[in-house]
Amino acid sequence: MTSSSTERAPSTTVQRASRAAARFDSGARTDWQKALDDVIDGARDWQLRWAIAWPDARRRSRPSVIGHFWITISLGILIAVFGFIFGTLFQTKRGDYIPYISLGFIFWQFMQSLINSGCMVFTSQNDLIRQLPGPLSRHVFSLMAKEFIVLAHAIWVFVPVVFIYSVPLGLVSFMVLPGFVLLCINLCWMVLLLGLLSARFRDIPQIVQSATRILFYVTPIIWSPDMFEGRALFLTYNPMHQLLEIVRAPLLGEMPDALAYGYAVGLAVGGWLATLILFSKYRWRVPYWI
Repeated sequence: MTSSSTERAPSTTVQRASRAAARFDSGARTDWQKALDDVIDGARDWQLRWAIAWPDARRRSRPSVIGHFWITISLGILIAVFGFIFGTLFQTKRGDYIPYISLGFIFWQFMQSLINSGCMVFTSQNDLIRQLPGPLSRHVFSLMAKEFIVLAHAIWVFVPVVFIYSVPLGLVSFMVLPGFVLLCINLCWMVLLLGLLSARFRDIPQIVQSATRILFYVTPIIWSPDMFEGRALFLTYNPMHQLLEIVRAPLLGEMPDALAYGYAVGLAVGGWLATLILFSKYRWRVPYWI
């Protein structure tokens, strides 16, 4: 890369930040429009989000020889132990049970880590938020990028499972793509909402961590719905179950229920609407709360 192109890259970033800050400070725009601009600008500069996330991920694993693949190894051991113990207790066929809990653990850790870390998404960046004006949502999307990197390492656990247990992958497996998009859309508003609430109420992170521990056991991760017949109503109104189902079922060679997609879409619309209402009203207070 030439020196001229190297000089242009930072200046372009500075210009974008200046334009974004000018738009946010414009008194002619309503709070609702400023909130929308914040989210759009935070998501638009995806190259910058990855540029921030990747060095941070490498810095965490730099002292280790294996690096982030410790995530893959530790998760593989955890799945093997749970598969042996609970597969024996539930007397299930391991060819069905191991792939099921493998995907359950992989995507649950992705969801749980984002939700728990989302509570600190603003408070952990208090100095940066106070000193550098710009979209607050950029911290949400930077966190999403970091967790994508972790998920990319964790998903390798499922590769040997596919071959060992002959998981019936097919064309239906491509349905994981729209399912994963829907999952991320929902997780984005959850992180933004929890970050906003946690900036104001510092007890929220502890409450959320306790809630996710409970949700782990009431969500079909180490058990499947057919083990507990007559609990359809309980599963229907469990948002984590529905979000997990739209990414797990396709990779098991099954088509997710239409209810799961409808639930995920409805949750995304309702969640983003409620989040944007609160974000538009209290966004400007975040630097003072943290």
